[in-house]
Amino acid sequence: MENATKQLYAVLYRAVRCCSDVEKFHSELLYIQVSFVTFGFTSEFILSGIQRFYQQFNILEKFWDLRLNNNEYDHLRRCIVEDVEQQIKLKQQREQAKEHTLFMPCPRLMDEESTDAFKQCFEYWWNKYYANESPTNSIQIKWIEQTPTCLTNSNILINRRPPLRLLTLSKHHQNKKRYHPMDPFLTNITRPYYKDE
Repeated sequence: MENATKQLYAVLYRAVRCCSDVEKFHSELLYIQVSFVTFGFTSEFILSGIQRFYQQFNILEKFWDLRLNNNEYDHLRRCIVEDVEQQIKLKQQREQAKEHTLFMPCPRLMDEESTDAFKQCFEYWWNKYYANESPTNSIQIKWIEQTPTCLTNSNILINRRPPLRLLTLSKHHQNKKRYHPMDPFLTNITRPYYKDE
């Protein structure tokens, strides 16, 4: 049910983004309701999901009438457009931060003290030789803990299929399999017949 709630929220969110005026939104809202009813969801579930969507963007509870007036829809659409713009900015910031981050795997040493000493030595070396250079002065170091990964059969056997010649018999081998000279029954059948016998 949680996935259905998220799906309803997503289609409402997209409908507001795509519909430029309230009338288009109402048409889309009706289509959304019919689609969810067709797939077996109750009208109570759909109604409560739409109400929660409205409340999240500070629109007063509509009870049984889900129609919005022009002012309410303008407010809703403005909030969602601002939310989309903010998400785009956050994504760009994360990508920029990722570009300026050096991800270093932390070595699996015997104890934590040795690991800390290694980190300090590396950061000292980095700051001494690279931190003042223009291409690298904005780079931050982020340590990643290494976790041992167990190999599964699928990891070991991937692309290990035997060649086709080993999986199929040649015609020579197939003929051998059909006829066994050592079999007395077959030998009697295939033995040539002579008049003297």
